[in-house]
Amino acid sequence: MELEPQEKSHLQQQLMIGFHTQFAENQRSKEQSFLRILALLATPVAANAYVYHFLLHRSATFPVSLNELCLLQLVSALLLSAGACIIVTNSYNFRRDQTINAKIREACDLLGDDRIFPASFDPRVSLPKKNRFTWMPDFLVVFFVLFWLFQLLLLVVFSIVGFLRMGGCRAAAAGC
Repeated sequence: MELEPQEKSHLQQQLMIGFHTQFAENQRSKEQSFLRILALLATPVAANAYVYHFLLHRSATFPVSLNELCLLQLVSALLLSAGACIIVTNSYNFRRDQTINAKIREACDLLGDDRIFPASFDPRVSLPKKNRFTWMPDFLVVFFVLFWLFQLLLLVVFSIVGFLRMGGCRAAAAGC
């Protein structure tokens, strides 16, 4: 689709206005999604911390069976895995929108090394150089890694508490 010079100039102006308007909205959206992601990350961690705190300090007044601990760990793992999937989906959507914007900028002759947007703003050029994690925006890759690290941490704590609840070293030495 080839545009007339006057139409291209008008489209360029509209794109620039739209870009700056969208930038402010995206900044607010990032702040809100940061709080939502943080809440999703904190929920299973806080639940586990609460249960393990009472197991260590008040195990007689707060009886929890190993089956209940397993259920808590399963729910926590599902929440953290769902959070990681949400991060991947948001990252994919970001890159998809970035590709669409690059095509629009290219059609309006705004994309290039001597233009307003350098060629590095085109994900078709910059993404093939990325590896497994860096294709995600930096803001989201941090949370993606945190979701898996917290899941690993909760699994280690669950294993230790489960081992101790079953009698620890004495049970292992007795061969049960």
